[in-house]
Amino acid sequence: MDRKLTFVSAAAVALILSGWTKAAPDFSYGVEGCREKVTGAPGSTQQIEFFGTLTTANNTSPDGPQGWSVSLSVEGANIVSNLLKGVEVSTIFFDDLDDSTDTTDDIERKDPYIQDLGSADMFTKVIARATLPADPNRKGIISAIVMKSQEKQVLQPNGTSRMFRLVVEATVPAEGCIPVTLKYENGFKSTQSQPTPNVVTFSVDNKPTSFPPNLGTCTVMVCAPPPVQREFQLAAVAAGANPSPGDADNELVKNVPPGENTVDVEVVLTTANLNPGDGPQGWSLSVRNDPCLTVDKPLLKGVEVSTIFYDDLDDSTDTTDDIVKKDPYIQDLGAADMFTKVVAKATGADPSPLPDEAQGVISAVIMKSQEKQVLHANSSDRILRVSYKINVVENETTNCRVFFENGLKSTQSQPTPNVITYSPADVVMSFPPTKQQGLLVKLTGKKEDVSDSFVRGDPNDDGKSDIADAVAIVLNVVPGLRGPNDVEITCKEAGNVNGDGGMNLVDAIYLIDWQFRGSQKPPVAPYPACATVAGVPPSECPPNSFSCQ
Repeated sequence: MDRKLTFVSAAAVALILSGWTKAAPDFSYGVEGCREKVTGAPGSTQQIEFFGTLTTANNTSPDGPQGWSVSLSVEGANIVSNLLKGVEVSTIFFDDLDDSTDTTDDIERKDPYIQDLGSADMFTKVIARATLPADPNRKGIISAIVMKSQEKQVLQPNGTSRMFRLVVEATVPAEGCIPVTLKYENGFKSTQSQPTPNVVTFSVDNKPTSFPPNLGTCTVMVCAPPPVQREFQLAAVAAGANPSPGDADNELVKNVPPGENTVDVEVVLTTANLNPGDGPQGWSLSVRNDPCLTVDKPLLKGVEVSTIFYDDLDDSTDTTDDIVKKDPYIQDLGAADMFTKVVAKATGADPSPLPDEAQGVISAVIMKSQEKQVLHANSSDRILRVSYKINVVENETTNCRVFFENGLKSTQSQPTPNVITYSPADVVMSFPPTKQQGLLVKLTGKKEDVSDSFVRGDPNDDGKSDIADAVAIVLNVVPGLRGPNDVEITCKEAGNVNGDGGMNLVDAIYLIDWQFRGSQKPPVAPYPACATVAGVPPSECPPNSFSCQ
């Protein structure tokens, strides 16, 4: 091996001493398989395959290189394998079919001739792991190739050929990226070689001469996947509604009677991209509202969430044998067994950073202290309910907003932030919401159409409620029974005896049960008095009801 490497090194010296000035081809060492990035699970190992390449360009000779030597450093990874076997190059081979003679008659030119660099018929084939003498901690490889000695074999005049195969292995960091760098760098040596240069052997005027190639570098970043942002979303919605997609505020749009109205609002906490299992264990809220809304009742009691509860059946011991996991466990946020349950009207009074006139609600919840209780990860829960009063003017539409803003305080609290408490890897941390959706309240004052006065239970409008009304209901609801002389019930609400929204056979039975069996209560209001009903237009229960004259 020393003799072979000395052959290559001597050729390099010959080049320097010769002062050769003829225009030489361009030689370049590169790396095939170089890429920008490799991604894997944190802590995993990633193997990367490379091939060293030799590129010849601007060569006017009919022959290409006949050998080369390589000195390559590897930083940021461990070498798994370095191989010549299986690495094939396209060559021009002058095969001496009878090497017992000195004549050229028996020489056959083979072009192209595919040569495996690891085959036994190679004159010099060296590849080994190496270190840098000046810094033995630096690792790399060296390689040296001379294809033939007695016969002529060269690479193609121009083009790119592989010189070796290299597999390295790197460990993916917990986060971010680490560089793996391959760099052609003179001077690495194996345990048996001398320091090796990067040179290409090429014949000039039939004399093997060594040329220094342009040296390439390859850096591949070995990266953990980009962190997926944990999502904690707060949304104010009308009671019973769900948050709308996107970032825009939710809306409550409807017609209401002019005057003072009540608007029930709920706060929904939605989590996403959390590790499966445990979700938040607590939160604090600062929910502000426009002056056109007035907080009436902020409530936790009756607000129920689905949790995972590790119930310690015997808290007098420190063992875990008596802990029972209850999943799902429905928790009322206003229950007495809550560790922290705060809800109160709030303002921007000092030391709040908000204006003094700011108004709203603050809330703080921690479900348990000694035992573990958390929401489910990647789910939605309603965590607060607030009733507001709002005055609506006839034929006008309100434009009032409920929204999240840090800093409101009650008479007893400090300024309150909007944060969610969550414990990744059993470390309690507070996270600000990644998205906040307010609620835009758009109520239009509209007077509802109301019926003229009628008495429920007197659909035949004869001034009394009796079995004739039950018969009239049957004749009107069963197709084909009502004759030309039978009463047509024009006010269907009068026949809606049980008040379930429609007149049907159930109402006839209801009347009979009430009148003769005593098994039903009297008809629902309006009974026995005459009255109007909101939402029932005069066209359905017209004026001049006999019962109400």
